[in-house]
Amino acid sequence: MMSIFKKLASLLTAATVTAFPLIGLNLANAQAAAPTPAPVAELSHPAAHSVLATASDDLSDIIKFSADQEVKYQGGQKDVSAAAPLIRDHSKLFSASKLPTWEKQLRDLANKYGIAPYVVTVDNFNRLSPEQWGANYYNANKLGLDPQVANGVIMIINPATRDLWFLGHGEGEKALTPYGIDKLYEHVKKPLGDDDWDGGMQVYLREITDYLEQWKAGTPYSESHPVPAHMTLESTLWGLGIALGVGALGGYGVMALLERKHHTAQKQAGASSYIVPGSNQITGSEEVFVNSYVTQVARPKKSKSSSSGTFSSGGTSFSSGGGKF
Repeated sequence: MMSIFKKLASLLTAATVTAFPLIGLNLANAQAAAPTPAPVAELSHPAAHSVLATASDDLSDIIKFSADQEVKYQGGQKDVSAAAPLIRDHSKLFSASKLPTWEKQLRDLANKYGIAPYVVTVDNFNRLSPEQWGANYYNANKLGLDPQVANGVIMIINPATRDLWFLGHGEGEKALTPYGIDKLYEHVKKPLGDDDWDGGMQVYLREITDYLEQWKAGTPYSESHPVPAHMTLESTLWGLGIALGVGALGGYGVMALLERKHHTAQKQAGASSYIVPGSNQITGSEEVFVNSYVTQVARPKKSKSSSSGTFSSGGTSFSSGGGKF
């Protein structure tokens, strides 16, 4: 019985196709012409999706230069989007979850002041000095804002050699003076010395914001306009200790003065002063010093851990400075 039904179904299908050939043809064509999902286009330039590029560290930067190479200056970028990403963590030091927030903060500064503040980490300078590698990196990757002047500042961290270096270019050279670099270096190197990479980034963000604000106001930090001291727990404890010490010394001085007023007895210079008059006769006296010592202590020289100034490379100039951490 089942075989009979199968034969009838087959004959009915064939008859349908024969009777309505256009329907069968259209169904076949519709199945053959069903659209295949188009592949998702990939963004080839990391600057087009800079936050994602920063988070994944998918960067196409040039980071290797020969030992005697000096890259020629090529200018900067037309806008912040093209200049991004501003955090280029080749050494993968920073917490990935914090990178998007930091990237946005740096972009906001770039949009506000027209100076791109970069942070770059790298493990190898390829036998170049930190400032030469930094200048090469800046020029080769066309960092900075404005195609002509490339305004920017850059902090470079090398965890392998323990180098921390800063460069300023264009208007960034005016915002980040050699004096300012010395102070910025002293602040940032403290957390980096403890391998607190995220802490170093936070200090840099705080300080570079202040530096750019001062530059915009026409008073960039310099010897004539020094960086104010920041109140920290350490400085507060030192201040408290000094205050207590000064107070203790002052109190001791007052008590000593009162004691001297009540005690009039004084030590005499010679032994004859302690002899009752007429009780003895001394025909002569002599005081002999057996030994005499003179001690000389060299005054320690103040060390300068940062070496800052102006650096020329590739046909352009930078403010430059830094040191070890």
